[in-house]
Amino acid sequence: MAVKAEIFGEGPGRGEIRLTGMATTPTGDCSLRIQRNQSPDSYLGLNGRWQSSPESWHSLMTGDVVAMPDGLAFKVGPLLVDPILATLSESAFRLTLQSSAGQTTAPLVPSTQFPLLASSARQEEIAPALPPAPPPEPTPKPEPVFQPEPMTLRVDPEDQLRMARGDEKVEKPVEKTSSGKGKLIAGIVAVIVLAAAGAGAYLYFQKNGPAAETASTASPQSTREMLQTFMKDNPDTAKIVGKADEMSKAGNVEAALYLYRQGADHGDARSALQLGILYDPSEATPGSATNGAATTGATTTGATTTNAPASGGTSSDAAATAVTKSSDTAAFWYGKAADAGLAEAQRRLGLLLTKAHPAGTGEFDNGVAMLQAASKQGDAEATAKLKELGK
Repeated sequence: MAVKAEIFGEGPGRGEIRLTGMATTPTGDCSLRIQRNQSPDSYLGLNGRWQSSPESWHSLMTGDVVAMPDGLAFKVGPLLVDPILATLSESAFRLTLQSSAGQTTAPLVPSTQFPLLASSARQEEIAPALPPAPPPEPTPKPEPVFQPEPMTLRVDPEDQLRMARGDEKVEKPVEKTSSGKGKLIAGIVAVIVLAAAGAGAYLYFQKNGPAAETASTASPQSTREMLQTFMKDNPDTAKIVGKADEMSKAGNVEAALYLYRQGADHGDARSALQLGILYDPSEATPGSATNGAATTGATTTGATTTNAPASGGTSSDAAATAVTKSSDTAAFWYGKAADAGLAEAQRRLGLLLTKAHPAGTGEFDNGVAMLQAASKQGDAEATAKLKELGK
């Protein structure tokens, strides 16, 4: 069985790493090194920062290590959890354990059932954010006191003269000014307003009319909305895997990865196999025009390549058909399917390990063991590879 490492979240800034599949369980003090597939700063230093030096061993005291039937587990804190969490979405990780028995290397995969939490989450639990204080009410300004102006009686001089003579007041005729010019200006303004209103209405209906409404309602459903709609009815494992196969054939890798992961978490071995195929650098991504294969090396954390989105998928998201290839992640999922007895998974894991690691190493020997297990089940390709390796 291939050596596997998985990190489980145990609270803000805390976690547990479980290393399984080891031939012998080391005893005494151990130290570990975390590596990611990014350069030049690919090793996690003792200060919690990524650096270029491979001499970055984190000591584990005897009390920190707990023996398990097929491996061991050890607790880790913020210096390891926080940096891993910061680059979790774009990195693949490798763990190397060093003890008196030598070194053991395995891909490090975070658990989805017990996800990691940053140490900053502790402050949110202890002191939740208070609602903002209401703004102070403005001080009302005193209303100004109305002071009426003194009224003065104005009398027309002619009225004064008539009053002195005792004559009756004769009303003056009011002269009316010609309004022809005003009517002309008002007419011009009315014509301009009507023309502008007509042009605005034309542009509105051109933009928001039936054609525009049809285009907006025809927009494709996003991958997230589609998955939420599908999962809200709590489908069984068979329906989840069937939907994953459908999404994979359509080139929607984002949906396929999510659904196959759900199937694998329900114990479906074929879902784990399909996850390994999707992450395998030697396999083409569904819906992509190119193979996307990349070479793997013995001293790297797995080849990484991203395929461009392909047309024909059911998602409007640009990343719906993109997947980060990683030989370590592929080996992890192949291993879960191989443990369930799938000959194809055993053969694929054996081919991947014997290609990525030199003869004589523990990983190479694990690959040979996987090929032998597949060959015993009648896998012709595994048998041919064993002959090629002289096994």
